[in-house]
Amino acid sequence: MATTMIRRRMRRPKTATDPSIGQRVQLLRTRRKMLQEELAYEVGVSVGVMSRFEQGHQSLSFERMMRIAITLHVSLDCLAGLAPETPLPE
Repeated sequence: MATTMIRRRMRRPKTATDPSIGQRVQLLRTRRKMLQEELAYEVGVSVGVMSRFEQGHQSLSFERMMRIAITLHVSLDCLAGLAPETPLPE
């Protein structure tokens, strides 16, 4: 009888001090009083895709990430958590 071993991918625990990119996008979006529907429209994705992205269940292409950064007036470094939130010039 063959035994199968289930491998679980090790994930870093999510903490309030280390939010995912999706969580940072959600935080920045709500700080700007922008609806999820508005951001999804600006980025060119459905509301469902944006929701799954913010929840960490879906990834987006580099081009979409650029659109999010431009729409929210932040750098990609800010979205990735590598730099503090500093508004970009409009």
